[in-house]
Amino acid sequence: MNEPEIIQRDAFTLVGVEAPFIGALSPDANNFDVIPALWHRFINRITEVENRAGDANYGLVLTPPVGERSHPDELLYVAGTVVSGVSSVPEGMVRHEVPATTYAVFTHRGPIGNLPKTVRFAMEVWLPRSEYRFNRIEVERYDHRFSIESPQESEMETWLGIVPADS
Repeated sequence: MNEPEIIQRDAFTLVGVEAPFIGALSPDANNFDVIPALWHRFINRITEVENRAGDANYGLVLTPPVGERSHPDELLYVAGTVVSGVSSVPEGMVRHEVPATTYAVFTHRGPIGNLPKTVRFAMEVWLPRSEYRFNRIEVERYDHRFSIESPQESEMETWLGIVPADS
């Protein structure tokens, strides 16, 4: 695995569909049952989203407060696209404001089924050795490099929101 690129990203707005899931690092993980179906649902409705900004699509991983989870490792996944403005949100979709933050950007190469290896490296190897801590914002970015048809050549990015460890 390579060292990440550290970037600053302004706040952005995502519109898409969401569902709870059990994270890939949990022994009870159900991410491969929930997330692909969520993407399928979103891609079939993407033309309903007004004011799309760019060609990339994004997965946003949120950590609900402990009292709002049905499982200790429950997370919330949003499959969506960045918009330049929101006049309305299509029925059955949601809007999320992602705050400006610093990200450690890891490029995942190969089949999407191996993404947990990249996330595990980022969270369990790189982050503890870095001068940062995770700020609970995780974003996946899928652009022209991502391919279901050619999984061995496919690339996508996983962004970990970070802050200085001493803050």
